[in-house]
Amino acid sequence: MRSAEQRVSFEMSGLYKGIDDHALRLGMGHTWQDLFLVEQFINMGTGPDGNPLPPGGPLVDLSDSPYAFAPEKARNISHLFLQDVWSMGRIGS
Repeated sequence: MRSAEQRVSFEMSGLYKGIDDHALRLGMGHTWQDLFLVEQFINMGTGPDGNPLPPGGPLVDLSDSPYAFAPEKARNISHLFLQDVWSMGRIGS
């Protein structure tokens, strides 16, 4: 298997400590990925035509088939998160 990828991403977050024994982190981010030059050769499993490959057969190219491990395409991934870090008890109280 072989592939190449270009990726641009960013993330930002902020921390709020205005609640006793808590620290709240809120953040967001975005990633753009472009997966290209995907090549996959196999000699077991499902072939590019959807039929099972005979055990021990020659290598078969799955590139650009629906059975490849990942299609060549660009993806946009956005995320949000909220994290609450809290104290269960205080030492020495």
